[in-house]
Amino acid sequence: MKRLIGLLLALALLCPCLALAEAAGPRTEASRQVAAYLDEAGVNYRLDTSTEDDVFIRAFAPSEAEGVDSIIVGARVNDERVAFETSTLVTADMSDMAALYQALNAINADAAFVRFVLDTGDGGIVARMELPILGDGDPGYVVERYMLAVAAAVDDSYNALAALA
Repeated sequence: MKRLIGLLLALALLCPCLALAEAAGPRTEASRQVAAYLDEAGVNYRLDTSTEDDVFIRAFAPSEAEGVDSIIVGARVNDERVAFETSTLVTADMSDMAALYQALNAINADAAFVRFVLDTGDGGIVARMELPILGDGDPGYVVERYMLAVAAAVDDSYNALAALA
């Protein structure tokens, strides 16, 4: 039941973001390169320009995560960096913070590149990762590959995260 509530909460948090998305195109050079790469590769995404940075949003089908229909990953892109983040994956039981931190630390020890972060205000756990944009790199390829990496890390770790709820 908590997983269903977490999924509904994640969708509720994502919907206003999607509703506010403007029809405008990418605003920075890195974002334009990302959009061009994703378009050329035929990748299905949504662009949200309602924030300071352009946010590319993709949904991935899980293979391991139980009770999850899709894993939503956002990539916040500007000319200096790209920050990847999911919506709230689960809402943790914060009645024993020491045990919660220990369990979250163990999950993070098994995750490559991605960190699962607890918001102590509401108990929500999200996946985060950040990379610099390098002048000679291809930000489109990087964003596409790392969005997939974030989704794979969530898929691999979701059942352990759900146990924290």
